Amino acid sequence: TDGAELHRLLLCSFPEGGPRERPALPVTAADGVVYVPSAFGALFAVDAATRSLRWAHRYGDGPPMSLDTNTGRMVQTTTLPSGGGSDASLWLEAPPVVVGGTVVLAPVGGNDLLAFSATDGAFRWSTPCPGGSYVLAADVRRVWVGGRRLTCLSLQDGRVLWTADIKEIPTGRAALCGDRVLVPTAESLLAFDAGDGKLLGRSSIPSQQMPLGNLVCDGAALFSYEPSSVR
Repeated sequence: TDGAELHRLLLCSFPEGGPRERPALPVTAADGVVYVPSAFGALFAVDAATRSLRWAHRYGDGPPMSLDTNTGRMVQTTTLPSGGGSDASLWLEAPPVVVGGTVVLAPVGGNDLLAFSATDGAFRWSTPCPGGSYVLAADVRRVWVGGRRLTCLSLQDGRVLWTADIKEIPTGRAALCGDRVLVPTAESLLAFDAGDGKLLGRSSIPSQQMPLGNLVCDGAALFSYEPSSVR
């Protein structure tokens, strides 16, 4: 009611002289658990009721590590494949996506899309998404990634189901609307089939209108969020 701090939980720390300035990343809450990403290569799960740490998983540089809740120590887990290259992903800041008992993370500073068990943080899969910048949607079977290239993956094993290059310059984040993925560009609104990635059509933006921004679909309504307005 008054904004007073009720609790503080230390998730990690660094020795003197270690990294200090990194962006604060948005969190996700699902089924009584708060999933907290970091810009230092670690993902945490915090029990919202008890405000205690449920699990932690380290990824990125060095071997992947998970918290052994029996000993309180970090132990090495399955090795993550390394992505990279000139067309590697450049992930934007975004919260983890929790669906179907899986936490999907597009890690800032990383290349691959990662997936972990929502229950215990066990590593599930890692998949490069060249041209990807953010997770635009997910359901119990699939994950869709947006950016200069659309990618659809299997939620179960991270297998790439299809990709589609965006020939025009995107002006905002795409959105899943029913069975279509809608992508705003400088010239038009593109519609792709969410099942196979085929381009279904394009609607030109009138020259007197500003390009669309980030898209949000709510049933039959489509919203465009821009710096100074919502359409």
